Parts: sequence; C-alpha cells; structure tokens
Amino acid sequence: MLKSFLTLVLRDIRLAYAQGGAAGLVIAFYAATVTLFPFGVSPEPEALRTIAPGVLWIAALLAALLSLDRVFQADFEDGTLEILTLSSLPLGMVALAKALAHWAAAYYHHPPGEVFAALLPVRLRQGAAAELRPSRRWRLTRAGAA
Repeated sequence: MLKSFLTLVLRDIRLAYAQGGAAGLVIAFYAATVTLFPFGVSPEPEALRTIAPGVLWIAALLAALLSLDRVFQADFEDGTLEILTLSSLPLGMVALAKALAHWAAAYYHHPPGEVFAALLPVRLRQGAAAELRPSRRWRLTRAGAA
C-alpha cells in the first residue's frame, strides 16, 4: 500500500511540473487583492495598520484556493480518477497523496532547514548569542481574587 501511495505522489508531482503551475495567477490575485483592499476599506494608515495582518492572511488563503481545482480535474477528465477509486488504495490515501503532491509541486521550493533558518532572527543566523530578556508577567493576587 505504501508503494502505491508513493507512486501516486510521484506521478502527480511529475504531472504538475509538466503542466506548469498556476503560480503566476496565484501571485497576481494576491497582489491585486492586497493592493485594492485599501480602496474598499479606508486609505487611513491607522485603519490599515489594524487590519493588515488579517487581510494578508485571508488574501493568501484565497489565492491558494485558486489552484485547488487542478488537483482532481485532469484525473477526472481522463478517467484515472475512476481507476483510483477501484484500486486497493483507500480513497483517503488517494486524497492525501494528491494533496501532498499538490503542496510539493506548488508551494515547496526550499529545503525545510533553509526555511527554519530564515525564520530565526538575523543575529542568531549570524551566530550571536541569544539574549534572554525578562518578560513582564501578570498574576492574580489574593486581594484581586476576593
């Protein structure tokens, strides 16, 4: 079963690279959404500063949804999807293989080590020691609990 799963993942990755990605469409949609959003809400910097993180995440999610129709479309059109439903591989594994292949072909472009290293602060990437600053904490006292 694992061999069938990996074969399906590799097949879908090869097909995705051969067909070309929808990366241009996804990036264009994201850029247009983020650029046009202030016209619909308010161009005031204070208002935009408040809602900007949510707008960026929602735009990224909607942009990622643009390429999801391609996951099963080609297999549906050429009859491969019917063969996959009749195979010994459970449908959940088929869906997982297709999702993994879609993610690998569309979004995975760097090794995980590079991604995690890029998440670190610049000083840590340069080899400097981490500074631990005391954090401010709040706690409930007995007087406050009464």
